[in-house]
Amino acid sequence: MKFYRSKFAFELCVLTCFLGGMSATGCVEDHAPILSTAAIKPEKLIAINKYLVEKEKEVIELFVRRQGWKMTRTEDGYYCEIFDEGSARKPLAGELVIYRRKVKLLDGTLCYETEAEMPEGFIVDGDDEISGMHRAVRCLGAGACARFIFPQRLAYGLQGDFDRIPPLSALVYTVEIIEIN
Repeated sequence: MKFYRSKFAFELCVLTCFLGGMSATGCVEDHAPILSTAAIKPEKLIAINKYLVEKEKEVIELFVRRQGWKMTRTEDGYYCEIFDEGSARKPLAGELVIYRRKVKLLDGTLCYETEAEMPEGFIVDGDDEISGMHRAVRCLGAGACARFIFPQRLAYGLQGDFDRIPPLSALVYTVEIIEIN
């Protein structure tokens, strides 16, 4: 049996297994769904999704309060605390953002950290970076420093990244924007 980092992750997994036919240890290709999602009315699926989003929101807000952070929830659903906004010029779609990041799980596990001398980069709205980052960097200029919490739907979602980030994980990103090209 898998170890779940939170009650929310366990609830979501049970619901996913029930709807999608996963086994207790993961996906099974030839395993027939216990209940086809076609048999469930769309309104019910929407209600389930809203419930899960609300539960994750509660978990994140409790985490923020415990940390004593002063974060704001955006209308996109991620949480933001800007320490330094950087330059007035913000990145646009198609521009390269060079940055450093530290990525942690809510339990404090360090997943990734950019080496100081080797910053990373991605093209806004174009590269393989989590959707939350594509949205979040639009409010930061070169020289900016900020912390974000991305719910799993704006991070790696149901599957995780198949490496260091488990499925259904909200992520804490601490970001420093080096330059925008």
